Amino acid sequence: MAGRGLEQQVQERPSGLPGGGTQGYDLSLNRYKELVHDEVEHRTPLEILAELRAIEQEILQGIEELEGMLR
Repeated sequence: MAGRGLEQQVQERPSGLPGGGTQGYDLSLNRYKELVHDEVEHRTPLEILAELRAIEQEILQGIEELEGMLR
C-alpha cells in the first residue's frame, strides 16, 4: 500500500474490517436529527375495562337470545 494515497488505501480495505469505508453505515445528518413526537392522550385502564364489560354484556345478551331460539 505504500506509495498510494490514503483515500485509495481506505477504499481498498474490505468493508467487513475496521476502517473499511462507509459501506453499510448511514453517515447523513438527517439520521441523527432529534425527533419530535406529538403527545398522545390515552384512555385510562378503568375506562377501557368499563367499555369491555359493556361489550361483554351485549355478547352475553346475544348468546341468551340465540339459546332461547334453540329451545
